[in-house]
Amino acid sequence: MKKLWAFLTIISAAGGLYFLYLSAKYGFSYFSRPLNPHRMESIQGAILSLIIATPFWFAASAFTYPLRKTISKRLFIVLNTPSLLLVIAMVLFTILPVIMYTLDDYLQT
Repeated sequence: MKKLWAFLTIISAAGGLYFLYLSAKYGFSYFSRPLNPHRMESIQGAILSLIIATPFWFAASAFTYPLRKTISKRLFIVLNTPSLLLVIAMVLFTILPVIMYTLDDYLQT
């Protein structure tokens, strides 16, 4: 059974790394071609790649949990760090409009 969890973890982490690679590729394309009229498509590709990578990292984190006693603590932390960062980013992006709306309302009075 542990081989199945390990296989699913590897597949999930590989998918997450692939979409992080795509995001970096599109991000590099965005910054390396400032005069390109289709520049915004690159940033859209980078953002969509990060959105698609999110379920892969959550799956890798979930599939790592049954293996936590058999793998090293360092590997466990490395596989769970992207999920933690994504959760923090999602919470901040969810709270940010509320903060900006509150500040805008506060600054206008």
